[in-house]
Amino acid sequence: MRLNTVLTASLLMAGLAVRPAQAQPAQAAPVQAAPVETVEQAAQHCTDNQAALMAGTADTQNPWMQYCMGAASAFHDLDGPAALVHLHAADAAGYAPADMLLAHLYRTGQGVAKSDADYIRWVRAAADKGMPEAQNIYGHALACGWDGLTADPAAAAPWVRKAADAGYVDAQKFMGFMYQTGLGVDNNPPEALKWLQAAAAQGDANAQNSAGYVLFYGVGVPADPAAAIPLLRASADQGQADSQTLMGEAYLQGKGVTKDVGEALRLYRLAAAQNEPYALYMVGQMMYEGMGQRADREGGTRFVTSAAAMGIADAQVALAGIYASGKGAPRDDAGALTWYETAALLTGHRDAGADAVEKRLKPGQVAQAKADAKARVEQGRAGSHASLWQAAEGVSPGG
Repeated sequence: MRLNTVLTASLLMAGLAVRPAQAQPAQAAPVQAAPVETVEQAAQHCTDNQAALMAGTADTQNPWMQYCMGAASAFHDLDGPAALVHLHAADAAGYAPADMLLAHLYRTGQGVAKSDADYIRWVRAAADKGMPEAQNIYGHALACGWDGLTADPAAAAPWVRKAADAGYVDAQKFMGFMYQTGLGVDNNPPEALKWLQAAAAQGDANAQNSAGYVLFYGVGVPADPAAAIPLLRASADQGQADSQTLMGEAYLQGKGVTKDVGEALRLYRLAAAQNEPYALYMVGQMMYEGMGQRADREGGTRFVTSAAAMGIADAQVALAGIYASGKGAPRDDAGALTWYETAALLTGHRDAGADAVEKRLKPGQVAQAKADAKARVEQGRAGSHASLWQAAEGVSPGG
């Protein structure tokens, strides 16, 4: 798991010229009981008390000061043993950010021997102290069997739920995934939607997209495109390419919004600029057919070709038709059959156009086209868009 907030705190500390004027103690003084705080709050303490830390006058009875001195020892003084003294003192006082910083040190080997076992042990220590970020990370690791843990999704669910109940966005999204897929909990699409909406309400673009998708298509719940649109629009406005693509579909079909081909094209173009595969296909199709713009078959073919190469089966069939007709690209029956066969391997459905093309080819050309299609699929599954190249049981990706 990434510890982005820990890294943020680490960078804050690395940027502070914090070196206590007095020598580091052999052991830290006892400190008062600690409140439950986030890593960001801990880092803010370090920023707010920089002068006292530099002068060596910091109140060492405050657990966050022990945290700050531990961070300074680790990242400024490069003194691992001193860092451990301070962070262990903060941990003993119940200060969870110190445990997360210890986890980071063991994950990266900063001043200590790198150890995944110690990393997850300190994450668990922070989770036990009630820190939502740590509960989420530990729950993820336990659900997926990461960091030396044996996968146990059922045992992971309570940890993720604690973080989700505390309002931790990533945990709310993961709870949505768990209920949607039945990972560690009973499959419950309405409960999944509830958690996705909770994360979406905090402005998370991916959660807005996921909740919008569920409502738009009715995934395990009644379809409600009108309710989906505000979520998808909020996500699209943040630059989420999947939401931009889905909003393009909504405007093209007049689903949940008033039909507007020009707006559909605008949104598809925004997503295509981020190389969203299905948006590339739709821009190509609309350009090829002159929808919302002047027809440009050659330009449209370029977009369709890009989408086909990324694993969009609809684009592969469209490109096959272009090659078979010679409109938008030079006629190439062998190339057409290769794309028809490629799409058939992905969807389990062979387009009727393949039969007509095959009749125009020699047996050897047919065999070569089928072999090339198989090789193309295998290559696609090893590439950057591998998920789109998996057999889809008759449903083309993006459709």
